[in-house]
Amino acid sequence: MIQLRQPHSHDYTALPDIDATDAGLLTADDFACLAEVGRCLVEQRANHRFGMTLLHSHFPILDDEILLEETQLDRQTVNLRPTKGAREGLAVTSLCFDVATAGLGLVGLEFVHASSLGSVPLLADEDAGVLGQVHTILQQRAMLERFGVRLLHDALGLQDRVLLETCDTARRLLTCTTTLEDDLAFVNAIPTLFQWDLAPTDNGPITSQGCMQFCRNVRKCIRSRGGHEAGGTSHESSHDDRF
Repeated sequence: MIQLRQPHSHDYTALPDIDATDAGLLTADDFACLAEVGRCLVEQRANHRFGMTLLHSHFPILDDEILLEETQLDRQTVNLRPTKGAREGLAVTSLCFDVATAGLGLVGLEFVHASSLGSVPLLADEDAGVLGQVHTILQQRAMLERFGVRLLHDALGLQDRVLLETCDTARRLLTCTTTLEDDLAFVNAIPTLFQWDLAPTDNGPITSQGCMQFCRNVRKCIRSRGGHEAGGTSHESSHDDRF
């Protein structure tokens, strides 16, 4: 059974600031973990339902706030901003595993009006089996605080387009606009949302990993997760997000 709780400010604070740390530098261990998760999702036929996210933060979130996604179809944009107030009618779309909870504990990080999901089923106890397997993989690889889970959805009908996300830190606003993947904004981008599919080969289908979300970077002095400072890349905020 899934134990899903609402987020608190410390849940967001625990996420590494991708602007100020090297959290966006993916290692061989990261890719090995993602590959194992991808094989699991494909084997369980859940690869079109769930993707994996690189956990990170953009700005502080207060205890009485959640990150709410809103779609503007006429402008072909998706906005994410901290929101207060009633939470009825909302559905979780991005979450992480609760390392302090015994069993399958989950923390909601991003939400959307449930009606915006269309035909996408809400997170339910029926998902506990595959999410439990993902949890086991992350736990065995010490990656529970590195990667989270995304409920895949596509409010804009992107097809061959992608979403480029820009971050307005002062206003605490993330704005995603649609574009094509050959946009120059993808130069030196950090992949932050992963999805898997089966790709045909001469020897039969294989699991193929795709990157659906990116953070565009600028070079600056950053703090490593170990606390050291070094030259590196930082989030200027561009995401390719096909959900």
